[in-house]
Amino acid sequence: MYSFLLEKDLPLFKSRWIYFPDTSDLQDPYLFHEHVVEAKQEPMSQQQFEAAVRAMYMALDDHMKAIVSEEYYLQQAQKNRGNIEKQLRQQQAKQQTPAAKHNEYYRQACMLRVFGSIYWDALWQYQGYAHKGIAIQWDVQHAFFQSAKAEGGPQLFANVEYEDARPEFPSKENPFPALLRRPEHWAWQQEARLIRPKRTAPKKDHHKHYYKVPKDAVMAVYLGLQAAKSVEESMLKLLQYDLQFRHLKLFRMQPSDRYLRLVAVPLSISSDY
Repeated sequence: MYSFLLEKDLPLFKSRWIYFPDTSDLQDPYLFHEHVVEAKQEPMSQQQFEAAVRAMYMALDDHMKAIVSEEYYLQQAQKNRGNIEKQLRQQQAKQQTPAAKHNEYYRQACMLRVFGSIYWDALWQYQGYAHKGIAIQWDVQHAFFQSAKAEGGPQLFANVEYEDARPEFPSKENPFPALLRRPEHWAWQQEARLIRPKRTAPKKDHHKHYYKVPKDAVMAVYLGLQAAKSVEESMLKLLQYDLQFRHLKLFRMQPSDRYLRLVAVPLSISSDY
């Protein structure tokens, strides 16, 4: 899978540091936007109301259930249906409040976004800085991604779920549901995210968070078709003189001469470098 960076990030990458953007950098309109249009509530059916009241009865203490029968409890609830239904709606609304409203909770995280293919020109346009960026190919089976802990704290690597329904509350089993859900129309990106608490970042610079990268977690580097020639020269020199990067493969994206698609052209070290 692949992530993208800018030319200005290359010096840190050459020192094996990678930038994890804050969640606020996502510019996700569904994550931090407070003003949401609430769905119109349909009246509860008799069956739904009775099921809810019976659940309330079952939650009573045993001594209360010994005094009041379930049927009598239901009859009395029916007489006060308006108020009880209102209370049930309020309780349901609290349980279904979009997780996106947990702003401070989500702001504690940063992430590395990786995508499924390097050949989609739309991905280069939107994530690859208008084809001027650099793509890093990752071995996502490496412990850098698969370990449950990193830098003394937890981490989570998971595929993004593409679903239009808003996610549930954060929980122990699913701590970042809103960070791992995107609308269905983004499914073509085949994105996964490596999520870490910002507090674990060993390197910080002006509210940016960086993590050290194991050299064997990186497999290849792809230059965008609009990437500067100086970037190509710099990367070729790096591969020639820095032993820790000798294993990397280097490519430049180019348009196919037959189809409206991108191809990756291998770059090799020449005597000029």
